[in-house]
Amino acid sequence: METWQRDYLKEEYFKLQDQYEDYDRRALSIKGWIGAGATAGIAIGFDSEKSNSSMI
Repeated sequence: METWQRDYLKEEYFKLQDQYEDYDRRALSIKGWIGAGATAGIAIGFDSEKSNSSMI
C-alpha cells in the first residue's frame, strides 16, 4: 500500500470516528432530557395526588 493511500484511509477513519463521537454525544444528551422529563412527570403526579387536582 502506498503512502498516499495510507494517508487517505487514515483521514477517512478519523472523519468517521468524529461522526460517531458526535452522534454518541447527542444520544447521551437526549437520554438525559428523557430522564429529567420522567422525573419531573413523576414528581408532578405525586404532587397532584396530594392536592386532589387533575393534570391536563
